[in-house]
Amino acid sequence: MKVTTKEISQLSGVSVSTVGMILNGNGARYSEKTRQKVLAAAERANWRPDLSARNLRLGRSFLIGVSLFEPNTGLMAKVMRGIQRELREARYSAMFVSHNSRDEELECYQLCKDHAVEGMIINPGFYANGSADGSTGAGNSSLDSIGKTPVVEIFGRAVAGAPAVNIDEFAAGKQATEYLLSLGHRRIAMFTHDRYDKAKDAGTGNHADAWHRYEGYRQAMIDAGGEPLVFTHAIHSEFDWEGVFVEGGLASLAAILHHPSRPTAVVCMTDWEAMGLIRAAEMQKIDLPSQLSVIGYGDLQAAGLLQPRLTTFSVPAFEVGQRAARSLLQLIKNESIEDVLVQPTLQIRGSTAAVGGVPPVAE
Repeated sequence: MKVTTKEISQLSGVSVSTVGMILNGNGARYSEKTRQKVLAAAERANWRPDLSARNLRLGRSFLIGVSLFEPNTGLMAKVMRGIQRELREARYSAMFVSHNSRDEELECYQLCKDHAVEGMIINPGFYANGSADGSTGAGNSSLDSIGKTPVVEIFGRAVAGAPAVNIDEFAAGKQATEYLLSLGHRRIAMFTHDRYDKAKDAGTGNHADAWHRYEGYRQAMIDAGGEPLVFTHAIHSEFDWEGVFVEGGLASLAAILHHPSRPTAVVCMTDWEAMGLIRAAEMQKIDLPSQLSVIGYGDLQAAGLLQPRLTTFSVPAFEVGQRAARSLLQLIKNESIEDVLVQPTLQIRGSTAAVGGVPPVAE
């Protein structure tokens, strides 16, 4: 049998009207003591809100859409958990859709609109030679189908004007370099893809993450009186990261080791490039980290299987989802919000060591 507000009133000793107000999320006028009495009684009675009746009564969907770029789905399980955790408190629900082509992305946006979502969290795709939106690279015409629906972007800065929740890529590049400097390295290179400077002028757009990570690396090198040195590999596909980025690492180790200012350490754009370098080093009998220290980014499960284990940054995907949902709910309430930067965490493992030394004791 469904638990009624009258039963919760009897359990809590609070009037039926007050119980109804508090359980419907309109209890701000009441004392915290009263609110807790009602909520505790509702929990004891295993009360659950009738969301369908509420939505019908208020003429709202209390639904948000979440549109995800398929190559990023490795992060998205934790992102979705973070979104759901934040929405639960506000009694919103989410519908999740994913895309791996421009047409699918447009279909996702239209599907969300057809379900009358009150807002969207989006992770736009890179299509047509790295452009998020065919010819323009801005992603804006893809959003025309959304209309005036509030939007928050995650893991990117491709949508002009949309508030975004991102990892602090500048901090990651800078911290990785400063850690290597603390180990005595002075010839430190960055290994990234050949589109890393695509967002150079505006700092936003496709591959802004690569640009900001490079900027952090560059700043740390300049602060230490060093000379930035960048090696790149080509991107032939935005959909096969493992193939493209790992192959880039495999093909680039020789260029790094035979450079006139041979680096003793490398900051990689992602774990994929780092895995390519480590695999190439193994094949060429290059001892890591005594001959070359390597830092990745992403803390992929596969990276933990490498020998040596990869020093890398873990990505707080749960927090990204939680903060994105929080920002979107504020937008829906017409509250002003700012972009959010979430801090990654450096995980020190066996692929880094002092110059010519052995790796430090780590996790």
